[in-house]
Amino acid sequence: CLSRAATALGSSLHFPPSATLSFLLQDTYANPHLRSWNRVHLPYCSQDLWTGQRTVRSRETFDYYFSGHLIVDAVLTHLERHSDLDAARRIILTGESAGGIGVWPHLDWLAQRYPRATVVGAPIAGFYFYAHPYTGPGHTASHLADFREAAWPGHYALWH
Repeated sequence: CLSRAATALGSSLHFPPSATLSFLLQDTYANPHLRSWNRVHLPYCSQDLWTGQRTVRSRETFDYYFSGHLIVDAVLTHLERHSDLDAARRIILTGESAGGIGVWPHLDWLAQRYPRATVVGAPIAGFYFYAHPYTGPGHTASHLADFREAAWPGHYALWH
């Protein structure tokens, strides 16, 4: 996390003031099926698979917050207040890599929050399986690279 903290992967302070996201354009040719849908792009910056609920930094969290779920919640709350998100009939949650992994723990939560909407997930590269951490040349020492089931309680404790 330290190497990413001073980048857009570690803090929204480093996001550009604006961006053109061509995959979200309302162009009929480029995006014929979803062009009229409302879309929100939330750049990944929490390093916790969007699941963290930490509001206090500590030695245990390496002096980081890990508040990904709280970020998602705050964005949705803002959209509810300033748009018609509550009237949505279909919600597709997607993300790629770590953001894709973060899709899974939010689907039921979103469905409960928006009971009138059909909520589906479309993770991209968001499928991780039981795996032993890589220990070969160039490996990192991070325990977060351990996806064995036995390691999950430690990940949960870090982010919650």
